[in-house]
Amino acid sequence: MSWLQDALLQVSTALLVPVLALLLVLLAGSFVALGAFLRELRDRRRDGSGVVRDIVPVLAAATADPAEQHRRLAALEARLTRRIDRGALASRLGPILGLAGTLIPLGPALRELGGSDLTAFADKIVVAFTTTVAGLAVCAIHYGVASVRARWYEDDLRVIEGLVGGVDDAR
Repeated sequence: MSWLQDALLQVSTALLVPVLALLLVLLAGSFVALGAFLRELRDRRRDGSGVVRDIVPVLAAATADPAEQHRRLAALEARLTRRIDRGALASRLGPILGLAGTLIPLGPALRELGGSDLTAFADKIVVAFTTTVAGLAVCAIHYGVASVRARWYEDDLRVIEGLVGGVDDAR
């Protein structure tokens, strides 16, 4: 039985490096997403539009074909949904990786504590707590950005659908 526990401990310990790497990538991506979000917020406040500003000329150019407008609208919806889904996925993965990064070093840390190596114990505990904080930061940033963008894009799409419907009704 002891060899099974040792094998599981080795596998678990080997997972720490990929967990830390993924968490760092997600954390960096969070700050990039936050910057893009703040830029989008500034642009929306400056000219009061959003996606509507970008799509109205495209829809106006395609007024001769309502089916083309609907195809373009569906493509826009898919693009915006993917953008929100990426943030939602990251907001779920952050805490998962943070928890994994917390639990993985705790087993070896407890062994170090049993061996009275307090320095090694402290090092592993620091890793455990910092991964928790990083995972929660990833979650908070991506959840907030995805939530606000979902509201924005839903409003934008309602306006665009009204414009497309208005073009269809005029025919």
